[in-house]
Amino acid sequence: MEPTGRYARLEPLSSAHIAPLSEMSVERSLWYSMSFADLSTPDVLRAGVMQAQTEPDRGVGLPFAIIDLAAGIATRRRYLTIAYCIR
Repeated sequence: MEPTGRYARLEPLSSAHIAPLSEMSVERSLWYSMSFADLSTPDVLRAGVMQAQTEPDRGVGLPFAIIDLAAGIATRRRYLTIAYCIR
């Protein structure tokens, strides 16, 4: 599934996206306000992508790379399952 819109295309996140994401991720200001992740190093980013790829099989998320059609720039996004704990 690769939905394409006017400005962007979603691609299932794969190891092929690690290199372009690494280029973008070195900008530390991207991670300043994100307390849950700092993917500014290639090794941490690679581990994050590899972990995200397991999410569909576990039923907890759908990781995508977002490709800007004009610039060819990749970013990533996840659609997560929200589970409520019933007490």
